[in-house]
Amino acid sequence: MTRTARKRQGQAKAGMLIWCILFTVMVVSLTTFHIWKKVELGHIARRHQGAVKRSALLKEDRVKLVAAIHSRNKPSLILAQAQVELGMVYPNSRLVATGVRYDNGPQ
Repeated sequence: MTRTARKRQGQAKAGMLIWCILFTVMVVSLTTFHIWKKVELGHIARRHQGAVKRSALLKEDRVKLVAAIHSRNKPSLILAQAQVELGMVYPNSRLVATGVRYDNGPQ
């Protein structure tokens, strides 16, 4: 075998080695990319499940708050609270607020 034939054979082996390395890098890159996407999908699925649960809890809270608003907007309840807590009465009522004291200043 001549020197040029050996050189060509060495170049062919080097070229084949480069192609094998490139192919291996490509396979590893594609595999890593695929696995990365699967992991991201898992994270997104978990966040979505959390958001769905939170949404359900928020809907329950909203229903409770709307019910509380409707129950507190009843005129009879408002009148009772105004009379008991604030001492407010209608002018023609017999109930008189006794908790208020008026001073005329020092005597």
